[in-house]
Amino acid sequence: MKSSENDSGAGRPIARRPTRYRLEKKVNGICVLEVVGRLAPSTAQEELTMRVDDLIASGHANFLIDLRGVSYISSTGVGSLIECYHHAERAGGKLKLLNPSQAVRQILTVSRLDSVFDIWTDEEAAIRSFGITGAEAAPPEDEDPPTLVPEAVKRTPAAASAPKAATAAPATPDSKPVPAGPQARIVKAADAPPLKKSRSRRAKPSSP
Repeated sequence: MKSSENDSGAGRPIARRPTRYRLEKKVNGICVLEVVGRLAPSTAQEELTMRVDDLIASGHANFLIDLRGVSYISSTGVGSLIECYHHAERAGGKLKLLNPSQAVRQILTVSRLDSVFDIWTDEEAAIRSFGITGAEAAPPEDEDPPTLVPEAVKRTPAAASAPKAATAAPATPDSKPVPAGPQARIVKAADAPPLKKSRSRRAKPSSP
């Protein structure tokens, strides 16, 4: 008698390896998610979709799903991959698959989804295919805010912007005093010469 998937040779049920989802790393803002075990969710809201949605809510949009450890995938598992794919697109990013196992690749080929998903076998090449460099993905560094100049300062008259007149240099011991120019002489009233009296001439009367 052949042993079923749930029975071992000793009559004991075989413990299935639980599905594990792990955020392996983030490279240049790309989230690499590893799925291990059976990708056969039984609930409408699958854990892989919830993981992707949580990362989208935190500001990420590009995902690389590592499927090399998936031993089995059901139709609902394929549906969760398609759902995550559309969620990433709506967030302005992309979702790609990395190293799908033979079981997963067979299902994707039969369902013709291998032409929908971007499938890669090399992780570094897959990350480069997103076209995101480290400088673009790095968060912006804190920079000093620009100095704001009031409009009143910007609209100063031309005279204000002209250079100030050079101030006189301090006198040095070797410098000679500059002689002052001629000054106007102040004449007092007592020193002024007497004014001559002018004689008035009377007009002669005209003869009759």
